[in-house]
Amino acid sequence: MRLLAVVALVPALAAPAWAWNFSAHWVAAAIAYQRLTPAVRGRVDDFLRHHPDYEKMNFPDAPSDPESRARAAFIHCASWPDEIRDDPRFYDDTHADAEKTPLLPGFPGMQRHTNWHYANLAFSPDDTPLISTPTPNVVTEIRRILGEISPTADPAVVAYDLPWLIHLIPDVHNPLHATARIEKDLPMGDLGGNLVFVPGKTLHGYWDDAVTPREINYLGILKYAHDFMAKQPPPVSSSLNPKTWEEESFKLAKSDVYTFGPDNGTKEKPIKLPPGYAENAQKVARQRLIQSGYLLGSALNARLR
Repeated sequence: MRLLAVVALVPALAAPAWAWNFSAHWVAAAIAYQRLTPAVRGRVDDFLRHHPDYEKMNFPDAPSDPESRARAAFIHCASWPDEIRDDPRFYDDTHADAEKTPLLPGFPGMQRHTNWHYANLAFSPDDTPLISTPTPNVVTEIRRILGEISPTADPAVVAYDLPWLIHLIPDVHNPLHATARIEKDLPMGDLGGNLVFVPGKTLHGYWDDAVTPREINYLGILKYAHDFMAKQPPPVSSSLNPKTWEEESFKLAKSDVYTFGPDNGTKEKPIKLPPGYAENAQKVARQRLIQSGYLLGSALNARLR
């Protein structure tokens, strides 16, 4: 019966939910923007203005002067790949029978690309046979975008790519967007913690919300970014290889996320997290989010200098 219940849930949870809440994505983007060189910042601002949804990329409380407007657009576009999941202009291309929506000006396609957000590496604590990681995924798409953007690239291409890159680099730093726990009762995996239940939410949702509150205004985003950068300086050197980021997240998932035993719980009877779990989750998630902001800035500086 447990397996049947899981199978029934899979169509509704074909891909993990967002990695980090919107606020966390905005904070990571604010960190990255602060790290851009003046030349790269100017190029990024110019490219983003070609995005067909540029006018929507703003905050009600953001200043309207040109410099602030550009920064607000960069920060807000970090949530755009999650926002289109509920946008009727776009369709879910992961379903073979999905009905395509009309192609609108400025877009290369109207797919939601929900499978770009993760690349779950499988592990099993009870030796259940592992499943392979499908493509495309967050690693393949970060690599593709990094290879596609340059100062001389087509502005329309880079404009579309930038919100994805700004979003996906933090995504791959979330341990639950790099991991699938395989068990006898969940032979196809737990969907990055979406089939594991803790009090009030899924394990995936728990880690999404571990760093910042869901409701935060523009000035709050900038303050979080400033405070986080003060607490955690940028790495002296770090790999710009998305496979490395994925492997780091996978290792952390096994060492710091799945520390509560083999049970997955249910919505009605969630698992009980061990003492100290919340504090450690907040620390690990914060470190990963800040790191992703720094590395996003480094990647853009390297590709658009």
